[in-house]
Amino acid sequence: MLPEGPPPPQRPTRQETKADATDRAAREIIRDEGAARDAKTAALRAARLEQEGAEPAADKATSDKAGSGKAAKAAKSAKSGKTGK
Repeated sequence: MLPEGPPPPQRPTRQETKADATDRAAREIIRDEGAARDAKTAALRAARLEQEGAEPAADKATSDKAGSGKAAKAAKSAKSGKTGK
């Protein structure tokens, strides 16, 4: 006759316990690195927003790279009547 109730728990093998310890350590490292990355990102974002807020509006307009590409050069040469060739 079989005993009633749940079967007795099996003890994990030595290899399984080592794997569990390694897994737990790796997950802890990954979690800590993610938290550090998130904190660094938040600090950099705050610094960038603070710096952008401190810049005058006129500097922002002149700091754009608008007008420095091939299309702008072509438009300038078309106005002056020159051709690129």
